[in-house]
Amino acid sequence: GEGDGETNYTTTFDSDVFAQNLTVTGQGGVVLKGNFTGNAVFADDGTLTFDGNGTLNGAVTANEDGQGTLTFLGNSEITGQVGTSGEISQSVKAVYGGAGDGETSYTTMFDADVCAQTVYVTGRGTVQMGGNLTGEVVFQDDGTLAMNGGGSLTGAVTTDQDGQGTLDFINASSISGDIGSSGLSLGGLKTWNEEFTVSAQNVY
Repeated sequence: GEGDGETNYTTTFDSDVFAQNLTVTGQGGVVLKGNFTGNAVFADDGTLTFDGNGTLNGAVTANEDGQGTLTFLGNSEITGQVGTSGEISQSVKAVYGGAGDGETSYTTMFDADVCAQTVYVTGRGTVQMGGNLTGEVVFQDDGTLAMNGGGSLTGAVTTDQDGQGTLDFINASSISGDIGSSGLSLGGLKTWNEEFTVSAQNVY
């Protein structure tokens, strides 16, 4: 994943990878076509892409806040935490998941907390959150964000087109931040937990 922004390079792994750490060193990209076991580290503002079905058995961190883009193009599970929040935030810049065109849709499943500046639900698939989500959520198509693990969503939720995108709070505890915007409402909002708390300033 070497690169300086002007000239960037891509490193592609066609099979499974096992390593203590996979470091995306520059502003280029790393493409994984299988499973990865280990921790991924963004040392710069590069990209890590799962091109197909695959599991990331580990955590994802960034050396500086707002570095690194994660993209999932198939069915994927991420077992460890993505980014960190708190007094010293080291969130990743962007996460892309939930790809699919409706006929073939994919699920991106996060088992632990996710801290990202923006999480994009790219297609008509599903992004499942097993922990807390800190960051803005953007629906780029009529996909679903499912909060499954009893965690909270801290951030605004928006959509690129009016009436697209579904928020499904299966076991979630709360959400803070606007839901939708004027003229750009979500397609659906589902809550299953009687103790669910909405502290959003505006719901459209």
